[in-house]
Amino acid sequence: YDERFDRFEDGLRIIAALLRTGRATHDGRRERAAAARLEPRGPRPGGLPIMVGAHGPRMRRLTAELADRWNGGLATLDQARAAMAGVDAACAARGRDPATLGRSVEVLVRTIAPDAGERPDPGELTGRPDEIAAALRRYAELGIEEVQVQLRPNAVAAVRAFGPVLAHLRGDLRSRR
Repeated sequence: YDERFDRFEDGLRIIAALLRTGRATHDGRRERAAAARLEPRGPRPGGLPIMVGAHGPRMRRLTAELADRWNGGLATLDQARAAMAGVDAACAARGRDPATLGRSVEVLVRTIAPDAGERPDPGELTGRPDEIAAALRRYAELGIEEVQVQLRPNAVAAVRAFGPVLAHLRGDLRSRR
């Protein structure tokens, strides 16, 4: 595992330098780059944003140091809150304002009752569309900027049933403008 982390760290350092400056020289534990160049760089002066999905202390350190965005993976609200505390602490240890790090998570949402014999995941958001929308809003209140919704079941009917949730969320967005 240590070798994989070292390789990831070296690769991330090389990629971050290439994306941000167009050049990279790095002599790491596992990977090296000597006067590497990225051309053409693209239209973004600071390069593409870097997102890291991380939970362990070493990965949180790298996230705080090199990432523009953090992804907490599949997380309930309580799990996201706890993970964000770890990321915030890593930012503080690196002298970075945690507010400068974008945040996202994935959430399970059940819009259709489970079939007979199907066991719902205990972390699923369920309920009426207004209740699901309210639960998703709590992620935003926590500081999560982006939520990737994984619908249960993974079916067209579930997507259709999610429409009223979106309508509630859109109404919220309109009232805030």
